[in-house]
Amino acid sequence: MIKESLSNTTRDKVLELLKVNGEMTVSDLSNQLQVSGVNIRGHLSRLERDGLVCMRIEDEKAHERGRPSYLYKLTDKGHELFPSAYSDLASDVLHQVKKLFGNQAVRTIFSSRAEQFLAQLQEKLKGKSLEVTKVSELAELLRSLGYLVEVEAVGCNEYMLTIKHCPISQIAADFPEVCAAELNMHREALDAKVSLKRTIPRGGGSCFYRILFKHN
Repeated sequence: MIKESLSNTTRDKVLELLKVNGEMTVSDLSNQLQVSGVNIRGHLSRLERDGLVCMRIEDEKAHERGRPSYLYKLTDKGHELFPSAYSDLASDVLHQVKKLFGNQAVRTIFSSRAEQFLAQLQEKLKGKSLEVTKVSELAELLRSLGYLVEVEAVGCNEYMLTIKHCPISQIAADFPEVCAAELNMHREALDAKVSLKRTIPRGGGSCFYRILFKHN
């Protein structure tokens, strides 16, 4: 069920159907809700504007023939409208671990998690020496884990990696150790100087990683 801030409107029903079905066309939504396609398109347009829904072309060949079919799905922001107890449960478990075994046990958990991701990233980076490729591979790994990431070259050998949505921000707010572990993972994987400028758990709108590669 969608958070209480949303009422049971056609807009909400569109969101719920996309949550359940993953991707749907205007025709699919229209048939399910018994609402005109024009009405559905209006809702989808506003949902796209609000960053809750995104669209892709289902069949590129059909698009070339002038008959594109569009599929709509929820963005990360759209998924956040639906409550989840997973973060609360994970945070509760970590609090119990800390209570029973101390801070070092929590740090060990996050370090092990980071090492697992590091191994995945190092495998992807084998034989790749270009700095931009390394940063791109890191961004892709983070996206596969549910992060919303953007990368920008900001200077000579320098990049800014911005995380606009962090799926573990609630946990990180209680346990900053997870951010420290991820920061170390980024440094080791990229073999670069990486600094964390601002974080979502500490009140920032995004997490900003400044990545500076060493000169040869």
